[in-house]
Amino acid sequence: MEHVDRLPHAPDAASGLGLERFCVALCHDLRGPVATAGAALHRLSRRLPAEPGEVPHLLDMVRQSLAKADELLTSLPALLAREVEARLDAVALDDVVAAVRGDVEVELRLAGAALEVRGRMPVVRADAERLRVALRNLVRNALQHRRAGVSAVVTLRAWRRGPTWTVTLSDNGTGIPRGERARVFAPLQRGARAASPGGGLGLTIARRAVEACGGTLALASRPGTGTSFAITLRAADAPPAPVVGEAAPVPDARTPAPLQALR
Repeated sequence: MEHVDRLPHAPDAASGLGLERFCVALCHDLRGPVATAGAALHRLSRRLPAEPGEVPHLLDMVRQSLAKADELLTSLPALLAREVEARLDAVALDDVVAAVRGDVEVELRLAGAALEVRGRMPVVRADAERLRVALRNLVRNALQHRRAGVSAVVTLRAWRRGPTWTVTLSDNGTGIPRGERARVFAPLQRGARAASPGGGLGLTIARRAVEACGGTLALASRPGTGTSFAITLRAADAPPAPVVGEAAPVPDARTPAPLQALR
């Protein structure tokens, strides 16, 4: 990763450098030291014996933290600037989920949590990398809001309704109080019951990533029981979306709405 030695000047009225541009430049600069620390950690871990104990556990925690920091520094510029257009293609969600499982493997192990997939995942029209970012952030949100004394389980399911697939990611965590649900997707909003630290950008990035794929992200929650996030995307074999002025296809009324079934 390229590292710029000089930090950008802070924004002010005279310079004309907006806050968003400043944040993008700052993220770019900070990725350098994060990458250097990650490389040093990798070399250090290779020199230590592969035995269970406190040191490997601490190394896992550092590795997890650096990976999350690098992901945030990568995702935040796209969240602010939205300069890179999504590349929509047929995406096998089984492959995306397998990649996400690898991304969060250390975090699942440290939390004593499980990621379960019920049934085969569909093929949808999306940007594979943005969809991976969205699912990864939703899994991490579930781990942050796990209940004390309860083994965290994150479950993925999928339903088809007409030309769209809805994929639900459900957890058995603390749930979201009714008064907080309207603002959980806003930047820098973090639930008071989180079990681990977080900056409050994960759900914002997840929603922007899903919307860039032409989909929607919604939630249903019950405090003390858990939360379900529903990602709705167009099926890869569905006809193109109707242009303005055309009638939208009527969904199969016999298929229950996933979020209604989860309430």
